Amino acid sequence: MRRTTTAILTAAPVFWAWSCTYSFDDSEVKAKPGPDASAGGGSGGTSTTGGAGGAVAGSGGAAGGGGAAGGTGATGATGGTGATGGTGATGGTGAMGGTGATGGTGATGGTGGAPPLDQSVTYFGDFDTDGAHQVGHTKWPGPTKQVLTPSGLGTNDVDDIAYSPDGTKLAIVGQSGAQTVLNLYAGDGSGSAQTLLAASPASIQIIRVVFSPDGKWLAFAADLDLNDAFGAYVLPVAGGTPRRLTPLPTSTAQGIDQILWSPDSKYVAFIDDFVVDGAHALTTVDVTNPNSTPVPIVAASELLINEDVHPGAQFGPDGFIYFVSDWDQTDVEKLYKAKPDGTGRVEVVTGLTNNASAVEVGAFRFSPDGKRLAVSAESPFNGTFEVWVLTLDGSAVPSNRSNFAQAVASVGPLMGASLWWSPDGKWLAAIADYPVTAGSLNDAFCAFVMPASGTPAMRRLWNNSSVATHDVFKLAFSNDSKRLFAFGTMTSDLTSTLFSTTDFTTQDQPMASAEVEPLPANGDIDGFAIRP
Repeated sequence: MRRTTTAILTAAPVFWAWSCTYSFDDSEVKAKPGPDASAGGGSGGTSTTGGAGGAVAGSGGAAGGGGAAGGTGATGATGGTGATGGTGATGGTGAMGGTGATGGTGATGGTGGAPPLDQSVTYFGDFDTDGAHQVGHTKWPGPTKQVLTPSGLGTNDVDDIAYSPDGTKLAIVGQSGAQTVLNLYAGDGSGSAQTLLAASPASIQIIRVVFSPDGKWLAFAADLDLNDAFGAYVLPVAGGTPRRLTPLPTSTAQGIDQILWSPDSKYVAFIDDFVVDGAHALTTVDVTNPNSTPVPIVAASELLINEDVHPGAQFGPDGFIYFVSDWDQTDVEKLYKAKPDGTGRVEVVTGLTNNASAVEVGAFRFSPDGKRLAVSAESPFNGTFEVWVLTLDGSAVPSNRSNFAQAVASVGPLMGASLWWSPDGKWLAAIADYPVTAGSLNDAFCAFVMPASGTPAMRRLWNNSSVATHDVFKLAFSNDSKRLFAFGTMTSDLTSTLFSTTDFTTQDQPMASAEVEPLPANGDIDGFAIRP
């Protein structure tokens, strides 16, 4: 039986930008007039007529014999060479040096007030005092720790946090009195709260909050219409009324597994089981059109029992939405892509093979520059999921990064959002149940890291595999690519907590020194986010 791991995915979109500035100086070049040719002709005459003939010769005329001598005056036309002096005007080209001023464009980097790259993490839970749910922030080197005190929130519960793409805004969902509120703060959690949504009673939950790439919208899942039945909504960051994107729920078993934005902020995609309970379909909505209706990428009617679109869908650099599903009723999870308007759905050919049957795909993720795709796939052995890096233009053969290279059934990164790139594109992290030695198969999902190129070297960072329920749920690199964070139930008491390390080469590191926030008895951390 195939196992599916799910994790909250916060994906960050990938963007490209080119900036070129050209400056041209089309200066007018003018020649200086040469000396009058008639001045030379005057020496030729023995009479006034001859001198006059010289003058005529300068203009091409022919006069008496004496005039011929005047032709010498034509030599004076050589004075036209003086026009070369006009070349001096070319010196104006030097003005093109002004193009150097384009360097000032670099100042654009300061626009937006985005925070500098660092090794910081923001998290929420009752990590400081048991039962009091707060927001914390830790930054390295140091580390320096801070318990944030956002205005307008109580300490009963914090359900979710999310940063805007430029890191200047922090959305926090929590309780305020008898209400659940979605508040907006400065990126460091300071200042007065801008309450975007207040819902009663306080038992209402708002989760999976994600900003649009342009920072103008928030998408989220909430049970605003039926308790414990989560639908998908969007809300303008500037304020307004939430728009429900999913049908009205009819059962508390229905819900949203994932919400994501297209890079152009036009479409919201979500995986849900609203049409057929337990059949998780993929749907998009054009949020720029207030009259648009949901478009099925994979409809619930295409799914049989136990068939799904798995969490971990992503928009690619080509604008298509990519997803893993067994919707074609072959009982093989494959990688597909489709346009967000529902057209052009095709299987993505990876070029991978195995020794038994069709290659099954588990997790996948695009590199930050959009030129590579990391996938976990059942290749080269059937039943063993290896991590591969593919070039999107097909310019290189697939590269095996995990290099497990032995047939041990049901190991490796399976379905779900369980592959992460470092922002600099040099490292890959995975959640997997790889055994460290052959035959030590277990069900505990651990954190692994490997270089994205060069010699394969997959390493387990911490050994939390003593109990099958000791699992890692989510990984993320710091925005400077130097630290990796791992969140899950990795300790003996099964409380969810947060670990980190800057050592990507040592296997099975001590867990005690890696804990970001030591917890009080019965305390835990419920989630975390990296400030862009």
